[in-house]
Amino acid sequence: MMRIDMTRKVILAVIFAAISSAAFAQVDEDADFDFRARVSAEVDKKIVKGFHVSLSEEFRLKDDFSSVDRFYTTVGLSYKFCPYFKAGVSYTLMNLHRFDDDADKWGWNTRHRASLDLTGMYRTGNVKFNLRERFQLTHRTGD
Repeated sequence: MMRIDMTRKVILAVIFAAISSAAFAQVDEDADFDFRARVSAEVDKKIVKGFHVSLSEEFRLKDDFSSVDRFYTTVGLSYKFCPYFKAGVSYTLMNLHRFDDDADKWGWNTRHRASLDLTGMYRTGNVKFNLRERFQLTHRTGD
């Protein structure tokens, strides 16, 4: 009996890995060989039952870890209505290190992003399924 449960877990893990490897992000940069890194940290604090406030920071490196690509600072508030539904809002300050053709030098482009998250959750046995829909609006400064 234990062998069957372990086999199911392994099969589910392989399926989730296959599905996640099929998801691609939008990348409009050259496909050169480049080692990159993402470092992030988040603090989440329960205010009252159901309400959480969070603060996160993400820092990205590129060009074989030799230069800063971007960093994001996010503040969010979420509320869990019931065991299977949660909603949240967040604000993200985005700083992207880009080449400015007009000034002929590298500079920081700032963007502001507001997000609304709706998350549905379902637990079956030891497995928990989450589906999150995110609606977001990004404002680029200077445009």
